[in-house]
Amino acid sequence: LSSDRAAIVALYRARGYPNAKVAAVDVVPGALPYELDVTFRVDEGEPAWFGRVAVEGLRSLDAGQLAKRLRARTGAAYLQEDVDADLATLRSALGDGGFPDARVEARTRRVEAPAGAPGVVDVSYVVAEGDHAVFGKTILRGARATRLSVLQRELAYEEGQPFSMARLVKTQQNLDRLGVFSRVDVSGLSSDDEGEARSILVSVEEAKPWS
Repeated sequence: LSSDRAAIVALYRARGYPNAKVAAVDVVPGALPYELDVTFRVDEGEPAWFGRVAVEGLRSLDAGQLAKRLRARTGAAYLQEDVDADLATLRSALGDGGFPDARVEARTRRVEAPAGAPGVVDVSYVVAEGDHAVFGKTILRGARATRLSVLQRELAYEEGQPFSMARLVKTQQNLDRLGVFSRVDVSGLSSDDEGEARSILVSVEEAKPWS
């Protein structure tokens, strides 16, 4: 029954009841042999709505454009999945905008409301950008029969561009699609001499030819 309890709670919380819980489960013999009747007694708690939604600590990216991509909206039902989605959106934007070490956390504050009125939850997404990084030199390893120009053609970034995890993933996918490597690994190294540039290590292992 634990999975059923969890599903019920998730359903209520998806409807704007963040404090919903299954208070008790009653199991009694049913009308037929080998049959049981199960009753879940739910304590809904008060519904809640988003109050103030803010992004704090964002200095380098366009906060206005990012705010348009957030799912949390003032006056909408408070859903934890919206908060989680917004965290993922902000982390992705920072990671692709040259801030691979950025941290983002959500801080919530429940606003006092009259008895019986829906609760209001203010949400602040607090950003610690960390150091800015750009793509540095690319180190290519493992290519023997394959020309280096073939690998370079598949790089999804250029030296000097803002560091982006998505571009590293795209590069790995490009090399995998060539079909000539049994293993591909693309990773960013530490910043060069404490500067912004991060060298990229691209390691490949060529597949054995068909005999």
